[in-house]
Amino acid sequence: LNNEYIKFTQTNNSAEFRWMYIVKQNFGLIIDEHITLCRYSPEFGGKGSGIERNYVDSIKYIGDTWWFDDNEILDDAKTLCTVDFLEKYKGW
Repeated sequence: LNNEYIKFTQTNNSAEFRWMYIVKQNFGLIIDEHITLCRYSPEFGGKGSGIERNYVDSIKYIGDTWWFDDNEILDDAKTLCTVDFLEKYKGW
């Protein structure tokens, strides 16, 4: 796992790790070709292991990134109502 983490931090490519934007305590967004809402538990993270991570215990697909940049997606996630967000990012 440690080798996979090192690989991820150097290449941003991993089957085990993803970058997650924290949008609210215990909730974050993973933005790649899809937009995924995650509920995470920091108490199950990498404390003391040398790997900073949060344990994701629930994920929901909420849309596709299309041609939108991360900042616009993050702003919309915080300001749009659920229906408007799903409509804009084709989250059905």
